[in-house]
Amino acid sequence: MRRKLGWMTLMACWLLLGGLPTAEAQPGEREGRFDRMDQNSDGVVTAEEFGGPAERFARLDADGDGKLTREEMRSSFQRQRGEGWDPGRWRDMMNERMKETLGASDEEWAVLQPKIEKINELRMPMATGMMFGGFGMRGRGGDGDGNRGPRAGFGGEPAPEAAALQEALDNQNTSAESLQEKLDAFRKAAADREAKLKEAREELRELVTPRQEALLVLNGTLD
Repeated sequence: MRRKLGWMTLMACWLLLGGLPTAEAQPGEREGRFDRMDQNSDGVVTAEEFGGPAERFARLDADGDGKLTREEMRSSFQRQRGEGWDPGRWRDMMNERMKETLGASDEEWAVLQPKIEKINELRMPMATGMMFGGFGMRGRGGDGDGNRGPRAGFGGEPAPEAAALQEALDNQNTSAESLQEKLDAFRKAAADREAKLKEAREELRELVTPRQEALLVLNGTLD
């Protein structure tokens, strides 16, 4: 049960953030993660405290003693930083997890997978990649005086309507009429996407069993 919930949480985060994080975990963030997992503060993390997939724990546990140390966690982050994130590999992993959870055969999955992927794409926020882009905040590379560098936040390209609206907001000389026009276009695009999402969900609902439907509702693929 814990494994299924962990998978659902990962999928939800991936969708809500519009893909994989582009920024590397900073040293303080890495230490904070270790401390949160080390529930009894004994300096090591057991498989129970880790709470994630057993195979993931085994990969991190370099010496195979059943406990994770700070150094093992640090080495893992360093390897990730060197190898970089592979979106294709991540997507394949998530698809395999979903196929396993749904109990779908290869033939069934060949039909369900494109339907599910279409829904996931439509569920991504239109402003993906632009988190914290407005409201006077700046991304990395800004000059500290409110002039923003590259967008802060997470990967993924925003919808054209979202990019146009953000550009209008960034320009202090944008007229109220022009801003309203961009806002109306954004809302229309969002409504169109919602209509397509509803249609895609109905198409998938017709193909799954009651059990599969319940699982897909729990992870947000269906409503």
